[in-house]
Amino acid sequence: MLGSDSLRLSALEIPHYTTSNGTSFSAPQVAGTIALMLEANPGLTPAQVRNILQRTATTLTPYYQYETGAGLLNVHAAVLEASFPSRHIGSWRGTLDRRQVQLINDPPVQFSGTVQPGATAETTLTIPEGALTASIQIAWGPLLSTNDLGLYVYDPTGSQRAQSNALNLSGLNGKRERVVIDFPAAGIWRVVVRSNLAGNLTSQPFVGVLEVGRAQYSVTDLGTMSAALRDEVQQNLRTYTICPIGTRFRPNFSVSRADLAMSLVVGARVPQYLPGYQTYQDVRGDYSRLFIESIQASPNGAMFVDVIPGGRFRPDDVVTRLIAAVALVRAAGLRSGADARVGIALPILDGESIPGELRGYVSMAMSEGILPANTLFRPQAGLTRAELAHAMAVIETRAIR
Repeated sequence: MLGSDSLRLSALEIPHYTTSNGTSFSAPQVAGTIALMLEANPGLTPAQVRNILQRTATTLTPYYQYETGAGLLNVHAAVLEASFPSRHIGSWRGTLDRRQVQLINDPPVQFSGTVQPGATAETTLTIPEGALTASIQIAWGPLLSTNDLGLYVYDPTGSQRAQSNALNLSGLNGKRERVVIDFPAAGIWRVVVRSNLAGNLTSQPFVGVLEVGRAQYSVTDLGTMSAALRDEVQQNLRTYTICPIGTRFRPNFSVSRADLAMSLVVGARVPQYLPGYQTYQDVRGDYSRLFIESIQASPNGAMFVDVIPGGRFRPDDVVTRLIAAVALVRAAGLRSGADARVGIALPILDGESIPGELRGYVSMAMSEGILPANTLFRPQAGLTRAELAHAMAVIETRAIR
C-alpha cells in the first residue's frame, strides 16, 4: 500500500485494498503520460512516443524484459524528452549487450512411466551447471480418463523443491501437471508421480519432459573465482549491471566513479534524468552525463556526497569504499536507517577515521551485507569490481523480496 493511500484510507478500509501490476493497471498511467507528451510536442508520432516511453523507463533489474517489459514508467523523463527532443534519455540501452552472456535452451529430455492406483512412480533427471530455470511437466490420457496424478520434485539433497497437484478434469485442458524451478542446483533430481486415491481405478501411463534454460558466458576468468563470487558476477553479467573488460571480468580491478553511477542506474532502479545544463564541469557527453545526473538527482538524495553542483565530479577517479557505501545504501532505499545511526560507534578498528555523519551509512552497509568488513573497513581504499558485483547482487535481491 502506497504511503498516500494509507493516509487517505481508514484502518477498516485498508484490508480491502491491495497493490498489483500488469497492463490493466498501467494503462491509465501510460495514457496520461502520452497525453502530457503530446501536449508538450503535438508532432510526435506513435512510434516516437513508444520509443521515448521505452528508453526513459526505469529498468526493473533483475527481472528480464519478457517479465517486466521496458521497466517502470518514468513520466518526468518521458515528458522531458518530448519537450526537448535533443535530450536523448536512455540511449545507453542499446550499448550494454556486448555478447557477455547468451541465454540458451537445452534440448528437451523426455521420460515416461506408469502409476498403479494409490501408488507412485519415480524417475531421476540430471540438471546441468549454470541452469537458470528448469521446467518439469507430465501429461497423461486418454481424453476421457478420470485418473488424476500429482507431480513432486526433489533436489539433490532430498528436499522437496516443488509440487503440482491441481484437480484434473476430463477435457482438453486437463491431465497435466507442471512445475518451474528458478536457479536449480546442478545434480540428480528425483521426480515422483503420485496416483491420487479418489477415482484412480486403473494403472495410468504418463509421459514427461524436462526443459532447461541456461546461460553461457564469454568471460574467461570466471573459473578463478569462488563459487559465491562467480554466482554474483554472473548475475551482474546477465542483467548488464556491470560490463566486462574485454573478455574478462577482472574482479580485482578498481571501479571508477562513472562506472558506479552506471551500475546504480542500470541495477538499482534509479530514475533517469538529464537536465538542460551541465551540472559538473568535467562531465561531458550524454552517455556518462546521464548516469551521473540521474544518481545525483535521485529521489533518495544525491548519491555521491563529496561533490557540489558546479564543481568537478572526477568521473574517471577510483571510487572509495566510503563514498561507495553512501551511494549503495541510498540506492538500496536505506537512507533513513543510515541517518538514524549518525555518529554510531562502529565495531571496526578504523571506525574513528570515518566522519561521524557518514558512520550510519557504513554501519548500514555492513549490517545489510552490502559492503562486508572484518576488523577494518578501509574507507579510503578503492572499491573493487568484485565488491561492486556483491553489493549490486544484494541490492537486486532486496528489490524483489
